[in-house]
Amino acid sequence: MPLPPDAAGVKVRVPLRVSSALVARATPAITLREALPVSGDWHDKLAALCDAAPTLRVFGSLAMQTLTGQQYVSPTSDVDLLFHPSSRSQLENVMSLLTTHAEHLPLDGELVFPDGAAVSWKEWRMAITHPAKVMVKELHTVRLADTTSLLATLEAS
Repeated sequence: MPLPPDAAGVKVRVPLRVSSALVARATPAITLREALPVSGDWHDKLAALCDAAPTLRVFGSLAMQTLTGQQYVSPTSDVDLLFHPSSRSQLENVMSLLTTHAEHLPLDGELVFPDGAAVSWKEWRMAITHPAKVMVKELHTVRLADTTSLLATLEAS
């Protein structure tokens, strides 16, 4: 679990191990809209991204700041996004939006396919442009996969 950065910007991470039997509840990551900063350099640009892609969710420093009320976001932070595409057209539309908004925002994050396989959206963008395998993170493993096998998990629309 990350602690807020100290005065020098150092982020201390505290390793924790908890039995799943002790977890009272689990919820999806918070939406980008819920984490939208009230003000600051990112507000208007993130609000525009929220309007264009309301299903985006966040993790990382922006999520921790929203959840704890502590100052996690710094000038060197990025915005870690999660997107769960259900169809190829939805994936293509959001990839286009992310690419456009990344020109003005420090966006990072992952695409999470219906089977739970997660891929960096930047790596996905490169692999679609220049066919290559991508690193896929799953609950208990990391593997390489071709984009075709991941696209097969989506609805064809």
